[in-house]
Amino acid sequence: MPPLSDLALMIQSRYPFIAVETSEEDRLETTLSRVAGDLRVPFFVWTVTNGLHRYGLPNAIYDSQQPLKGLNNVAAMTGEAIFLMKDLHRYLADAAVARKCLDLAPAFGHDRRVIVMSAVKVELPPELEPLTARFTLDLPGADELKSVVKRVVAECARERPVSMGLSPADLDRLVDRLRGFTTFEAERAITQAILRDNTLDARDIDLIVEIKKEMLRKDSVLEYVSPEENLAEVGGFKHLKAWLVQGSGKTLVVRPMFTVFA
Repeated sequence: MPPLSDLALMIQSRYPFIAVETSEEDRLETTLSRVAGDLRVPFFVWTVTNGLHRYGLPNAIYDSQQPLKGLNNVAAMTGEAIFLMKDLHRYLADAAVARKCLDLAPAFGHDRRVIVMSAVKVELPPELEPLTARFTLDLPGADELKSVVKRVVAECARERPVSMGLSPADLDRLVDRLRGFTTFEAERAITQAILRDNTLDARDIDLIVEIKKEMLRKDSVLEYVSPEENLAEVGGFKHLKAWLVQGSGKTLVVRPMFTVFA
């Protein structure tokens, strides 16, 4: 997870709004709940479908689904709190919603009260941009990915017999190959590896590498190379080097410039 102290510091810096661009809504929600626990402030979540509710409790505040009504409920609450309002930025083109946010800003700037807006892309009107801090939710690190592996194994084991054949060193290698995945992508990759033969062992490390390569081929021009591979064979370098030698009559050393490692 991102350093909780960084996010806590941003909340305590009296910004009334924080914008987080991420596709990992669940992970952001969990992160904010931990920050709220550390700061000892209540944590609320709002969506246009469910309304505003206290994190961990099932029932939402009555008639709080609409953005302006949700913000009115936020304004009526006293004391410090963190409010995660998913997709709120989509409704800021409504003059009343934008005005309500501006009205809330002075009071929120005096204590630890903050509205966190999250989406894959958060675009704000010019009047709210100076009042908003932007936070990057980093991809999961080694410790979080290791927890993901253990959790997925446990979940799969509740449905079928699963054999865990990874030594501590193998687990570290597997986690290393998962670096660069979101939590969701890591969960899917580990589940796919387990479902092949109801086993998670060292042989599945190669599968993780292939999944990562396929993702990069679909999403970008980058090519993933695992540490075990020969760089001379990457991206057609062998043929490029032969062509350069033929054209110049000299031996050239060609090194990759855009290779991604785990």
